Amino acid sequence: MKRAAKLASLVFAVAFAGGCASGAVSRNMVPKDFTVANIHPYSVLVKVEGGRETDAVGASQISSPEFQAAIVDSLKTYGVFNTVLTEGNTDYKLEAAILNLQQPLFGFNMTVTIETAWRLTNLKDGSTVMSENLINSYTATVGDAFAAATRLRLANEGAARENIRDALKKISGKKL
Repeated sequence: MKRAAKLASLVFAVAFAGGCASGAVSRNMVPKDFTVANIHPYSVLVKVEGGRETDAVGASQISSPEFQAAIVDSLKTYGVFNTVLTEGNTDYKLEAAILNLQQPLFGFNMTVTIETAWRLTNLKDGSTVMSENLINSYTATVGDAFAAATRLRLANEGAARENIRDALKKISGKKL
């Protein structure tokens, strides 16, 4: 009986410390306090691929729809383009692909590294205005969240937020 109680306590402790996995949320991936170099008076279409949905029993992930929503919200929040769409006819097309998401299996400090490919294309003449691979990392600590699953989600969101910040910096730095 004591062994069963100890096992139940251990299972409860692991579940409490680990928590349930939840995916990255777009609003948490929008950069804060960003300064735009150039505001482009054009429309842009945003497309994202390479993200993964979070499985309830797996590790937190960044889905393509959430990453796309974060990019759209970021572009709109900072006014990088006059119009930002996810479908329809536009002057430019911004494509982002999540190539790799390196995550720890466990730890007190969890560092996530994201690698993405960004391409901005002028749809009027088909020219590539920008083509960049970006790699960013972010560390979430026990001070940020006690539950490991929450720390991992925060690290995912932080890495994505820094990645979007770097992409916006490059895009807004262009003279279109």
